[in-house]
Amino acid sequence: MDPAGSEPMINQTLSTHANTLDQQGQMINTLSNNQQAITQQKAQLQALLQTIADSSHPPSSSVAPEPPPVSSPSPVREARIPNPDPFSGTSDNFRGFLLQCTLVFSQQSAMYSSDEAKIAFVLGFLRGRALEWAEAFLANQSPASMSFQNFLGHFKQVFETPERYHDTSCKLLGLRQDRRSVADYSVDFRILAMEAGWDTRALLEVFYNRLNDSIKDELLHYEKPASLDCLITFSIRIDNCLRERRSTRNYKSLPACPRPTPRPATPPSSLSPADFAAHALTPEEPMQLGRTLKGTDAVPPSLSSTDFFVSLSSGSWSRSVAALIDSGAEGNFINKELAIEAGPALIPLDPCLKVSAANGQPLTVIQHQTAPVNLSFSGNHHETLQFYVFQATSCQIILGRPWLCLHNPHIDWQSNCILSWSPYCHSTCLRSALPDLQTTSLPPNPPDISGVPPMYHDLAAVFIKQKASVLPSHRPYDIAIDLLPGANLPSSRLFSLSKPELRAMEQYIKESLAAGIIRPSSSPLAAGFFFVEKKDKTLHPCIDYRHLNNITIKTNTPCRC
Repeated sequence: MDPAGSEPMINQTLSTHANTLDQQGQMINTLSNNQQAITQQKAQLQALLQTIADSSHPPSSSVAPEPPPVSSPSPVREARIPNPDPFSGTSDNFRGFLLQCTLVFSQQSAMYSSDEAKIAFVLGFLRGRALEWAEAFLANQSPASMSFQNFLGHFKQVFETPERYHDTSCKLLGLRQDRRSVADYSVDFRILAMEAGWDTRALLEVFYNRLNDSIKDELLHYEKPASLDCLITFSIRIDNCLRERRSTRNYKSLPACPRPTPRPATPPSSLSPADFAAHALTPEEPMQLGRTLKGTDAVPPSLSSTDFFVSLSSGSWSRSVAALIDSGAEGNFINKELAIEAGPALIPLDPCLKVSAANGQPLTVIQHQTAPVNLSFSGNHHETLQFYVFQATSCQIILGRPWLCLHNPHIDWQSNCILSWSPYCHSTCLRSALPDLQTTSLPPNPPDISGVPPMYHDLAAVFIKQKASVLPSHRPYDIAIDLLPGANLPSSRLFSLSKPELRAMEQYIKESLAAGIIRPSSSPLAAGFFFVEKKDKTLHPCIDYRHLNNITIKTNTPCRC
């Protein structure tokens, strides 16, 4: 190769590279100038931003830290509305189903932009009769060939109630609060009120008239609100206050005893040993008005507040004893010593009766039952019944639940007396009152008729004191004493009594109570009580009933006796 021939080629190559380097140098200079311009613009922008920051915030001696880098916000996901419940063709659920479908279409408009997609969505949630209708309706046409509004019109025509307004009005008129709270009642009322579309005055009257009487009684003290919302809010506040007060009052009061299970009243004489064994004292007994029957060693001391004095007789034997009335005892019981003293025959029981306490603990075993004996209360209430014989030391006689069910007496437990008897007793048990049984066996003393004119000596029997203290036989008729309407009821003043009069009054009250002529009373009305001295210097009690007779309606018809 000739070195002289290659020199021009080398020079040409070097010249080309030099030109290329010059071009690149110019480009670098241009880029440098651009970078400097950008740096100046950046400095200007920073100065402008500092100026804006200084003008919006007061100057601070400390340098504010650089703000942390702001992260780009993540895209917010909209809450997805759940799909509607399947529609099976029930008219009551039709409007709710369409409402849920409309919400899905409005939220997911991109997915359900076409009518065909909307129809397909509705068809996918049809069940039962609604699905059968859709199959018949689309048998000869395709969902793609109809609009959604056309499909919806046919859908409403089949399943929407045509008389919905009338049905809603009837439901609104028949809606009542009853036992629920006003808040629950107002929710149902508002739903029906929006569907009915009535005016405010009509809704106010209907809502007020369907409230309970207790709420309306409280609303009477205030001016009736002018709007339905105010009336509902005010009624809810009153109802909440009444319920809170009722719960507080129930909490402070003592718990009521559960009511006993009703049982047929079985006469004591017809109560068989098997029946008594089935109804012996058990844990189901709800309450005890007296003392629970217990064993010999467990009987508590005698309490005079629960004792009633009765007269017991058998043959020629008679005695006044204290009886205990106990609703917790499922039978009538007599002490063994008293039963042996009375002398009635003791009938063995087969099988024997096992008596238990309220907690199920066995107490005693009853082996005998007495023959029928006579029992009298207050001198004029007589009956014949049998007793179960038990061993006890604190009480002689126990009258249990069978006796209470048969006679159903009205007992005043504070004064420890029987105020009245049942209609059964008025027709069966109440008879002529008798004096103390201890004196019945004695013949009456002949009356002293020396001061009686001879022409009345044939009526000597009416002067016998023992017969005068006996009430006439009770009849099945109760004659009412009617008073004048609006008349002032009689009252009396208190008078001081001398010592002889006080002793005579106490003796009169004691004998009259024992004979059953009078009974204790707590009535605020009273009649004057005084004494008149007789010829034999004894005091005769008199009661002034003139004020009562003045306000009594007089009857001209004879009384049946």
